[in-house]
This record gives sequence, C-alpha cells and structure tokens, in this order.
Amino acid sequence: MKTYNNQLNNKSSVIAAVLPGSILTTKNRGSIYLLLLLCITFLLQQANAQTPIVNVSIGNIAATTATSYNTSGAVGSSFSATNYNYTFGTATQAVNNQKKLNSLTMGQEIYSYVQNANSFVKIRRINNSIVTGKRTLLWLEKNTVAGGSANKVAVVPQYNDNMESVFDGNSLNQGTDNLFANQGDGNGNNNNIERLDVIFAGGVISTYNNKVGFALFERGADNEHDPFVIAAVTSIDQNGNPTGYANPVRVNTGNWGNIPNSALDYYVVRRNPLTEPNLRMSTSGKQNIGGVFITLKDLGIATGVKIYGYSVIGYDLPAGAIAANLVDYTNNTYFPTNTSSATSQGGIDLIALTGVLSAPEGIILPPTAENIQIPSMMNTSSLTAISPLDATAASGNIEFYTIVSVPSASQGLLHLCNNDNCNPILAGQVLAPAEINMLSFVPNPSYNGTVEFNYSATDSHQQVSNIATYTIPVTSTTQSVLPVNIVSFTGNINNKLVQLNWQTSQENNSSYFEVQRSSNGSNFESISTITAKGNIGTISSYQEKDDLFFYTGNIVYYRLKMVDTDGKFKFSKVLMIKLNNATSINILKAWPLPFSLQLTAAYSSDVSGEIKINLTNMNGSMVAASSAKVQKGYNNISINQAQTIPSGTYLLTITTNGKSETIKVVKQ
Repeated sequence: MKTYNNQLNNKSSVIAAVLPGSILTTKNRGSIYLLLLLCITFLLQQANAQTPIVNVSIGNIAATTATSYNTSGAVGSSFSATNYNYTFGTATQAVNNQKKLNSLTMGQEIYSYVQNANSFVKIRRINNSIVTGKRTLLWLEKNTVAGGSANKVAVVPQYNDNMESVFDGNSLNQGTDNLFANQGDGNGNNNNIERLDVIFAGGVISTYNNKVGFALFERGADNEHDPFVIAAVTSIDQNGNPTGYANPVRVNTGNWGNIPNSALDYYVVRRNPLTEPNLRMSTSGKQNIGGVFITLKDLGIATGVKIYGYSVIGYDLPAGAIAANLVDYTNNTYFPTNTSSATSQGGIDLIALTGVLSAPEGIILPPTAENIQIPSMMNTSSLTAISPLDATAASGNIEFYTIVSVPSASQGLLHLCNNDNCNPILAGQVLAPAEINMLSFVPNPSYNGTVEFNYSATDSHQQVSNIATYTIPVTSTTQSVLPVNIVSFTGNINNKLVQLNWQTSQENNSSYFEVQRSSNGSNFESISTITAKGNIGTISSYQEKDDLFFYTGNIVYYRLKMVDTDGKFKFSKVLMIKLNNATSINILKAWPLPFSLQLTAAYSSDVSGEIKINLTNMNGSMVAASSAKVQKGYNNISINQAQTIPSGTYLLTITTNGKSETIKVVKQ
C-alpha cells in the first residue's frame, strides 16, 4: 500500500507563482504575505480536518443461521484446485458471530451509532475488462478454532453473498477487498465498483455539524491504510439515487487511526452469480483495523442543512473534480475503469459499517411512523371510522403524512371523510395532520381476512419517516348486535379538565361503559368505569371528567367500550379533543415514553445559557439533578441521570432564569 500526501501541501508555491510582481510592492508585501499565511493555514487545516479513530466500544451479535457446503477455492486463485468444507455463522460454533460498533470516543465526546436513520446502501458498478455483472467480493473474519483442520474454511459471520445487504448494517468483522480496484490483484480479487452510496431516505439534519458524521474503517497494516474520496449527498431522486453533492473531500493515509489490539484473521471470498452457487475462498491473511471519522463540518455541510447520505469514491478521482462531476458514475473521466490495486488508488479494504454517528444532542432524526392494528370489523359495505395515523418526530412537528399504498378494491376502499363529505384515498395522497382523524374504511362484503395499507410521515424539516403498516382485520363471522344505541358522544376541555358527555336512546341488559383514553388514537387505556342503566327505553345521559394535568400532548382521544351483562361489547366512535393553547405549548417534551434507559428532552429556550434539570418522584422527593448548556431556540438534551433511577412515574422539571417547565415521564 502507498501513502499519498495531501495535494494542498503545495498550495503556497502555487499561490505565490500567480501573483503579479507589480503587486508585491514594499507597501503591500507585508499584508499580502500575512494574508497568504492565513490562507495556507486555513487550507492545511481543511486538508487534515478528518479525525483518526483509536478508541472504540465494540459489542457482539450472535448468528441465527448456519450454512455449510463443500466446493473448491475461487477460480483463478491459488486455491482453485482444492476442495474445502465451508461453514458460516452458528455452524462454526462461535458464540458471537458479528462484531458491531457501539460507540467511539474522540476527545470528550462519545459518538453513538444511530440505529433509526433509515439508511440503505447502493453499490454502483460499471463493467470493465476483467469483472462484469454483480460479482460478490468480501473478506470475512476467520474462526481459527473451527477452521483448525485442513481443507476447512470456517467463517465467523453468517452467510450473506449480497454485498449491498452486507454493507447495510453495523458490522466490523466483514467487508470488501479492493473496493475500487478493477485490476492488478494477483489472486483475482478485482471489482467493478465505481461508487458506494449510503443513502438516508428521510435525510439527516445536524444541530451541531461538528458532532455528527460518518466513521469509516479499513482492514490493513497500521499506518498504511488506503486513501479514498468522500462527499455528502445533498439531494436524491424518488428512487434514492444521488442528484447533488457537496464538493469531494480527500482522505489520506495519514488521516487514519490505528485501532489497538484489532488484529484479525480473515478469508477473502468471492462469487460470480452467473456461474457459482456459493462464495469461494481466494486468499487469507491477518491484518489490523484502522478508522477515520469525518464530520458534516469536514464535508462542508452547515448546521441545520439536510443531507441524504454520503458516497465513497476511489482515490483516482481527478484532483480537479467538483460536486457536479460525482453524479454520473458511468463517466470514466472521473470514474476510471482501469484502477489498479497495485497503486492503492482503489485498494481500500472497506469494512461493512455504514450509517451515521452522533454525539448527544447532535442530530435531529427523521420521524418514526408507528405500525397500527385496529380491532376487527364486519365485512359489511358500511362506512366505518378508523383510528388515525400515528407518528412522532424528534423535531416535535409532523408536517404531513403520505399514503404510500392503499388496499386493493377486492378488500375495500379507504376514505377521507370531512363531516359528511367522503372521498376515496389514492396511493401517494398527502394528508395534513388534522386529516388523519378523518379516515374511514368500507370493507368489501365478499372479503374476509386482513387488510393493510402503508404510510409515512414528514416532519417540519422535510425529513421522511420509515414506512409503517396499518392493519384492519375484517371478519364475516356473525356477531350479535349489542342492545345499546348511542345517540351522541361529545366532549370539551377547560383548563386541562375534559368533560365527556354521552346519551343512549335504548339499553337492554347493558352492564357498564368503560371510558378509554389514547394519545395517538390507536392504543387506548381504561381511565374509568360507569355503571349503565341496564334496561331502559328512554333517553339516558351519562358524563365523566378526565383531569389532564400530567398530559403532554396536543390532542387527546376518547372512546366508550359498551359491555352488556353477557360480556359482549362494542366500541363507540373515537372522539378527538384538541387541547387549548395553554395546554398545547410545546416548550418541553420528552421521549421515548415510557423509557427504559435513555431519556431525551426537547426544550425550547428563550435565551442561551445554563439550565437546571430535576427529576422528582410523585411524592415530591428529588431523585436526580443536573445542569446543561442550551442555545436560544430548540435543544435536544440527554437526561443521563434517568438511567439509574428505578421504574416508576416522575416529574421532569427544567428551570432557566427563574422559569420552570414540568412534564410527566414514566420509566418502565
């Protein structure tokens, strides 16, 4: 492997050469030289902005599958004439089969691997004179115990010959060999890969651009890790293909860090999907792991600017390449198809860890849309109101929802009903937050089974959530109609106290009403039970109050469970109540609720400065106290003390400048 010096190290001589001599007068020379010195210093700082990784926390994941087969070594390698017994995953008898990155430490900051950034990997290939098609070329950690016998190839990770799938995860003991090398490897380990894209479909926004970034790791000798080029993806099309980039950043051998005690034995395996059913060994060895961390700031991305991922490119990208030259990976002016591993231009043995890492409070993640399943309904042709969609956003606001797919006509029709005006919903239709409470479904009378449709949510930063599934069970089983007729079900709120009222026109053998409340319209909990009149043929009125002192949402949902003396029951329509302005001010919010370990608070501060954070139990006793620095406006705060408190209900209070905000949190 060769070491490549950053080309910016020669900037001083280039700048001096183009300055006209007439400018360098005695009067101007001092100030110009000072300016040049500042420029050179800036350029050198930019050239070496990447941070070597030397301190990592590694965990393990046990394999769930076992794969074994017998075949020869890879065609064209020195092992091709020998047959081997190959074992992968649990077949190797390994307890922990995949090493994963938990976190890395740089300075005083701990950067954690973000699990829900909704990323996926695309490997961009161009056929060359040696490799065509979707060749799989991987290196995998060797199980030295299980592979101790002759003609035995024992691999620790479980079998996977899809390179995009291998790289779409958090794995430190597998990767690819010679990622961008098209020729020059004596064992035939060449690729036809010109660009590796890691795409975040919903985008990623940093609250501090120097606290969010990407960690890249490589298998190789210490201080000899291969250079590469990286660029942030600034826009994508509807299929997730990059359409815009920030300017490329060159990462050199000197930017890598050496991970202590990281040496591992490995096999290189490959497969031609047109001629080979399984992976075959082509070489083996033992090397260390190196790492480099590249922040959004390093990539030229400002705080608050959304990006859609990053691309890794071979080091033989021409030095003059700009952002616009990165989009078309088929242009061999910028993506040569004759890159040789012998020059280290494309020989990076990239480890299969992709995604984003963030320090606490450093990132605003895309929203999370929840899977929903509602109680079963009869397959009549009547229009039935269903529970609303449900999503949460770290930014605090869902801008709109998108119906990704709708049920087939043979199952029924999904409708949007505004009062008595109902219209079918189409795939791709966008719903405002208020409209998600207006959904109804008409089952097809001939259908009996499970109905599903999909949706996503977009927040105020235009970040898109995962795609969630909404499930509607439909049954044709004849059910007796309960002898309770609800005439009306209404409610109003005054100073966090909800007054619910309902009337029945007829009751026969009715037992009781269970009043249920929900924060999302899908998951309800019982809050009280009201005894029914039993048998009555006239109008009967009922009421119940609900104190929302500890409720933190902007909308609350209610429904009635009407139970008769035989235990049969049915539900009323869902009642939605919007809280008044005093209730709905979103100065302080916490998630997840309930939480088990990590608790994060979103706090909108009027000024920059220090805040006090207190956790008290319901008896008023303080169980944890801390402080934090905040900026004026929106802040994400990790409540680390919450990890050590026992399960229960607590009040979280944040105080600044004599002003306090309190919400209820629950630890499970």
